[in-house]
Amino acid sequence: DEMLDKLNLVCILFVASAAGTLLGELGKYVGFTILQEGLIMKLRSLAFASLVRQDIGFFDDPKNGPGGLTTMLARQTYLVAQMTGLSMGNAAGALFSLIVGITLGFFGSWKLALVILAMVPVLIAAMAIVMKAMLGAGGNDSAGKYSVSGEIASEAILNIRTVRALMAEGQVTKSFNKIIDNLAVKEARGAPMKGLAFGFGNAVMFTVYIAGFGYGAVLADDGLEPDKMYQALMCI
Repeated sequence: DEMLDKLNLVCILFVASAAGTLLGELGKYVGFTILQEGLIMKLRSLAFASLVRQDIGFFDDPKNGPGGLTTMLARQTYLVAQMTGLSMGNAAGALFSLIVGITLGFFGSWKLALVILAMVPVLIAAMAIVMKAMLGAGGNDSAGKYSVSGEIASEAILNIRTVRALMAEGQVTKSFNKIIDNLAVKEARGAPMKGLAFGFGNAVMFTVYIAGFGYGAVLADDGLEPDKMYQALMCI
């Protein structure tokens, strides 16, 4: 009977946690999405107002063609807004989970919690390697090439009559495909390195589990209760 009472209590706590997660995620996505969309609208409005106030010489520069500028309005402002949208909500959720997890872990076994936390620098280094490989070093170069390809497409569509009259469809397509092909080749060459980095990150995570379970077994031999060991390990 006592075991059934504890089981019912645990089930009720799981249901309450599920309801809290549902309401929390709903509020996070609604609130931060509204914040993100409002910021995108404001940034695009300010960027467009700044563009129309530029001197004529600014638009004479080949780097500032209509296609590139419109691509910038669509792409760059969205990337900036992502930093304060759902990404900020996810970061806040991760910080809250970190605080609660560390607290519960120390309540379970402070010795095991300290051992796992000692491996955090190794995890940080592994995640830094993963992020470096996933994001790559040529982010600005890729963004510039996407801007150029968008400019070519925009100019060709806006001046389609001239393109057809000069029978320049092949030349326009060739110029567009050349830039896109270069981006595709670059991404394909970086795929093995990204896969290796992602696998390395997961492997390091498993080494933390190995160390945690190994030291947890030693503490269990010294009298640590199994549920406390799992609490410290899983919460951290």
